[in-house]
Amino acid sequence: VNAHIRSHFFDEGIRQLAAAVNADVTVVADTVFVTLPETARTLRTRIALVEQQLNGILAGRPGRQFDLARRVPLRWPRLSRPRELVERVGASARLTIENPEAIPHDLWRAGGLGDPNPIEALMLIATQFDLAVDAVDDSTIRFTSPTDAPVITRDHRLRGLTADDARNRVRQTFPEIPLSIRGNTFSVTGLVEEHERIAILLGNRPDRKPAAPLVADSLRNRRFTLELRESPFLGLINALQEQGIDVQLDETAIGRSGIDLTQRLSMKLESATIEQLLDAACTPLGLTYFLNGTQIQIFPDESKSEDGNEIPD
Repeated sequence: VNAHIRSHFFDEGIRQLAAAVNADVTVVADTVFVTLPETARTLRTRIALVEQQLNGILAGRPGRQFDLARRVPLRWPRLSRPRELVERVGASARLTIENPEAIPHDLWRAGGLGDPNPIEALMLIATQFDLAVDAVDDSTIRFTSPTDAPVITRDHRLRGLTADDARNRVRQTFPEIPLSIRGNTFSVTGLVEEHERIAILLGNRPDRKPAAPLVADSLRNRRFTLELRESPFLGLINALQEQGIDVQLDETAIGRSGIDLTQRLSMKLESATIEQLLDAACTPLGLTYFLNGTQIQIFPDESKSEDGNEIPD
């Protein structure tokens, strides 16, 4: 069977595409943000610094902290003004924007952000105008020029590691990163992404990419690059199963329908969704499918007659 299939997390696939045009990707909340490499490298750290600043201001006020941590989708229609968007975000979080005029006049296409908190939403908009966000007090923010080389200091617990072992693990990956150890606490100063990697190195969180065959929580979170050249349908099924995907064929119903699973297919897909892949493979054979997390169930499409025409209502 001449079949090749490759899959990856959605944001990693976008990152590969962005690199071709000298851009990079960062993920904020549920938004995949394609931008200049330096912005992508530092944006999440800039957001974390503002949130840290506000948490200090709001110490002992959990209600207000909850207001500013609440995540809601942000959508806007065609020809929206970003200045009005930031004022809308501020009003929803009871935040006054001290200098909304810092956002220049612009008209945006229709779009949206996936479930950001207020600071994430404001920063995602502001960074597109080379601006940052600064907390004035518990109810006021202002737009400022971004600082150079932002870093944040966080503590990591040592779990089952000696101080020397922990230091050696971190130094192998980040030889120059500032760090100190106090008892069983490892204090590090760096970017948010560096902290996330260090947490993995110290065993405080699992690696996002396990060594076992990669299966995301939902197949809808993955993208597939596929090439089939006169290969039987079952060759595709085998290729998917080799990726660790659970594919269930209703062999009884398929046999009763007379569908031949050895029919040969030719297709080429780049960064396709699982639905695009399965539509291209199943529809010509009169098959359909059901997705359940990481499982695919395939069975005859009963909406088709034996001659392949749709059965009328």
